[in-house]
Amino acid sequence: IYPMPATDQVFITVDPATSGQVLLLRDLFGREVAQQRVAKGATNVVLSVVGLPTGLYFAGFAGGEARKVVVK
Repeated sequence: IYPMPATDQVFITVDPATSGQVLLLRDLFGREVAQQRVAKGATNVVLSVVGLPTGLYFAGFAGGEARKVVVK
């Protein structure tokens, strides 16, 4: 995941097997604040963080492990 901290967008590397799944961005309370569907065969997802308050977020797929995202 880069850049860290993110100011307008974040690039997240994903497994191509996640094609069609929705990548979720959640706040510390578990609330969904953004989402992006993974394109067929994609290995990277670009997720906008414009308008999100400064803080710590978690990106991941439903039922999967989440990775930390810092928004500045």
